[in-house]
Amino acid sequence: MSVNPTSNKPSMAPPLPSKKKRGEEGELPSSGDSIANLVQRNTILEHEKGELIKQRYEIDNSIEELLKKNKDLYVKLDLEKRKSHQRANEKDVEIQNLKKQILQLKDEASHLQSALGKATNVRWGDHDVNNSVQLSNQIREIQHKLTDFTSVKGKEVTINEEAASELLQTYECVTKFDRTKAGKGKLVLSAALQRSDDISRIIPIKIRQQVCAVLGTRGFCKENHPFIEKLAKLIMDEINRYRIINSEERKMGLRDQTIELVKEIIQLYFRLNAQEPVPNFTEFIEAGTNIQNNIMEGSWDDDNIEDLEVEICSFPLISVKSKDNTRKVLSKSQVLTRPKN
Repeated sequence: MSVNPTSNKPSMAPPLPSKKKRGEEGELPSSGDSIANLVQRNTILEHEKGELIKQRYEIDNSIEELLKKNKDLYVKLDLEKRKSHQRANEKDVEIQNLKKQILQLKDEASHLQSALGKATNVRWGDHDVNNSVQLSNQIREIQHKLTDFTSVKGKEVTINEEAASELLQTYECVTKFDRTKAGKGKLVLSAALQRSDDISRIIPIKIRQQVCAVLGTRGFCKENHPFIEKLAKLIMDEINRYRIINSEERKMGLRDQTIELVKEIIQLYFRLNAQEPVPNFTEFIEAGTNIQNNIMEGSWDDDNIEDLEVEICSFPLISVKSKDNTRKVLSKSQVLTRPKN
């Protein structure tokens, strides 16, 4: 026993550990047991590794499928987006076209409304050739030309006295034609020629026969139209029954004058029929009728008008009757007078 110089108590050595039996707690494994455990542990880890690799493979496949689906969806979405933009552009174009159509329809409706107003208004404009004032002016021009055309004055004119006398009797004229005596015989004969029944009858009939052709082809506007020339010849032949033109130069002038006169009368016929209501333009005043200033025009003194009556009417009264039976005169009748018996 050793003595600790710093202590009065004697020191004691630690006890040695006791040996344990194999298998007890805290016993170190043998080398054989350690290898077996490691192998077993390795097998378990390898199995777990395989499972993890399998899971990872499945996850990778899932990710790849998802990426593919995502790409497909992106492509599809982009395509739908493009289609949507295209449809939007098409709709914009369609909207613009519809707006244009709306404007066009509004403009058309405005024109139709205006046309409807004009269509329901049967009056002609002030500057239209068919206006009653313009029409009256044309009638007056035709009257002057007709008077000049039927003139029987001049050395180159020979009158068929027998035929002329019969014509005057036809219209109950009291004037006796005698070329050897002065008087108004030639004036009355000229007026009678203007309203010769054959001429008055022929022109409306021929016009009615040709009216469809006129409206369809406007053929009367042509020079040397066969209908115009034929009608002019009929009129000249009728006039020549009562007068004979001895001058070839005047014959040619009268032929041209007849053609122009026929054209103007045809034009007047159509323009009269274009009125609403259509005027009466065939009213010749009968011989023996009292003179009336409101519907007749001629040469007389108003102071002795009550002593005069119609000798012959050379141009008809052209007038329109309104709905209230009032009469509007477009052109007065042209008459020559005689004293009452």
